[in-house]
Order: sequence, then C-alpha cells, then structure tokens
Amino acid sequence: SKLNYLLTNHLLLSRISNVEKRQVLEFIAPLFKECVKYKYAIPSNLKLFELIADDIDAAILEINRIIKSRRANNTFSVVINLDGSIDDVRCCLKNIFNQKYNDFEIICIIDESNIELYDFIQSYSKDDRLIFIANEINKSWVNLGLEYVHGNYVHFINVNNYFDDMFYKSVFKSFSEDNAEIVLCNSDNFELNNFKTLFGIKNNEPFDFSILSSIFDVSCNISNQIYRTTFLEEHYVDLFKNKIFFEDIFCYYYYLKANKAFCLENTFCHSKENINLTNFNFNLKYIDHFDYIINILKYQKDYELYEQKLWYNILFQLLRPFKNNNIEYLDEYYYELSALLNKYELFDKTFCPQLDFWLKLFKMKDYDYFIKQYEKLII
Repeated sequence: SKLNYLLTNHLLLSRISNVEKRQVLEFIAPLFKECVKYKYAIPSNLKLFELIADDIDAAILEINRIIKSRRANNTFSVVINLDGSIDDVRCCLKNIFNQKYNDFEIICIIDESNIELYDFIQSYSKDDRLIFIANEINKSWVNLGLEYVHGNYVHFINVNNYFDDMFYKSVFKSFSEDNAEIVLCNSDNFELNNFKTLFGIKNNEPFDFSILSSIFDVSCNISNQIYRTTFLEEHYVDLFKNKIFFEDIFCYYYYLKANKAFCLENTFCHSKENINLTNFNFNLKYIDHFDYIINILKYQKDYELYEQKLWYNILFQLLRPFKNNNIEYLDEYYYELSALLNKYELFDKTFCPQLDFWLKLFKMKDYDYFIKQYEKLII
C-alpha cells in the first residue's frame, strides 16, 4: 500500500522529466520486484508494479500514458487558494459551480491550521469535482496546485475573484479555435481593464506574443489569465521555493516564454481588493527576494526589449505601501528602495518620463520631498 501511495499520490502527479523518472524507478525497482511476489496484496496498479519490476522503459511509457489519459478527462483545472473567510470561500465555489461550461476539476489549497475553514469544506467532500490539498509543506499554493492538475488548461484564482457565468465557455472557445498558450480576459483589477484601448485590437481579436511589449503595459493579475497546461509544463521552473508567491513575476516569466495568446476583451474577471496592495510585510518579503526575482527575468529571451516596462510595473508594486503614510519605518523603506534601484544601476539609464520621474525622486534620497510629491499625485 505504501508503494501504491507513492505511485498514485506522487509519481502519477509529478512534473519530473523522463530522465528523472528513470532515476527514481531504478532506485525503487527492487522494492517492486519483491512486492509482485504477493500479487494478491497489491490493491491497484498491478500492471504498473510488474512493469517497474521488469521493464523500466515500458513503465515510463505507461506512466506518461496514464497522466495523458487523466488530462483528457478534464478540460479545466481551477486551482483555488482558500485563503479567506468562509463567506468568501462559499461565494467563490458557488460562482464556479454556476458556470455555463462545467467540464472542470477544482483543486482547493488550504492551510491545515485554519481549523474553522477546514471543518467547513468537509461539507463539499462528496463532490468528486473537488480535490482538497492541505498546504502543510513549504511551497507556494500555485506550485503545489500544479502538481495535482489533470486538465488541459489551468486557472489559478483567489477566493476574492469571481467571473461572468460564460467565462469558461468563452475561454475554452479561444483555446480550441486559436491554439493559444495563454488566454487573457478583461478585468476590473487596477489598470487591467480596457484591453481594447490598450492593445488597439478589435473585439476578441487574437494577438501574437512576438509583438509582446504591450502586455507589459498592465499590472499583472494571475486570475485574469488561463494557461495551456502543456505550456506550463514545457517551461516549468520552481519559481517560488517558499510559500510567498509574487504573481507578477510568475506572469512576466511566462509572458517571456509565450509565442501566442488570445485576449478576451468582453469577458470579465472581477475581484475584491487585494490585500497585497497595502500589505507592508508582503512588500518587505518582495524586496528580500529581489535578486532571485530579477535573475529569473533578466536571463529570459528578449529581456532587454521589455526591461523598461518590467521595471515600471515592479516599481508600481514597490510604491504601494506609500498609500498609507502611517506605516512605521516607511522612511527606512524609502531609503532601502533607493539603494535597491541604485544597485541595479537604474539611475544611469534613460527610461520613459513616468519611470524617470520616480527614479529621480529615489535618487535624491530626500524622504520628505518624496512624500510631498507622492501626495500631490494621489490628490
């Protein structure tokens, strides 16, 4: 039963390569050889047990076949970060269930320490479309959810997101007709609205990511984009080795990897206020991981073409705490940002006027003057 658990809950869900599968199977094959002597005790996967014991090449083919067949059974895998109130979770699940297109699985990532929410979701345990995963290990909810995805397409959302009832039907049509790797939809989140004006496109007109620069004109929201699963697998990297998750970096990374996307100008993703907008501790963690973040981006193909827009959006993220000037140590945060921007030699580069304006304010290292200018812009 332990070996069967290893197959069902790990190997048949994993994102490892064929080379890595071989390393694992060669290491554990002696255990399977011993186990197949007692076929009557093997609860399931007997064929796979015998292949691992005798023919690892055939075992790898069978494992890949099983993974592929599972994927064919579900069109969408909706991965939900269950980090919110019971009311938010109830509304989020109801919104998904009310979709006009319902060929999906729902993978719910929950912090096991949230006892009240953990008890509440037990009422959904009989719905076979729902998979509940306790996040008891040091992984981001996105990476953990991706390990359990069986669908052809994957959508990552928070409980504060909700969608038009035709959302998945429209998205599926875009994937099937236009062979897109990413489908983006209109959103009421920050500057993500008004795609039609932004991209200069007609309603629901596809665009090619070879002319990608326009996408970096908006702030990222992972919930307003849906990915082809094979695209994520092909370019998979453990972007976030710890629990904190920066959705903008995740999105930028895959923008730089993509070849084709489709923009649904009339299909909407709605959201309540994102707590990360004004969460000072979140921004401090963002800065702590900055070298890692920038190194992920700067070594991607054609990074230089999008460098200015990437930095503009990153600065937009870093400026958010100044909306609340009552935060303690905000002045120290300003000077830390100034040192950070200088470290990456941004003060010596020529950017667009909007970005240059903010860089000059940080280069001056005058916190009081900076706050006065910031308040003028807000007013």
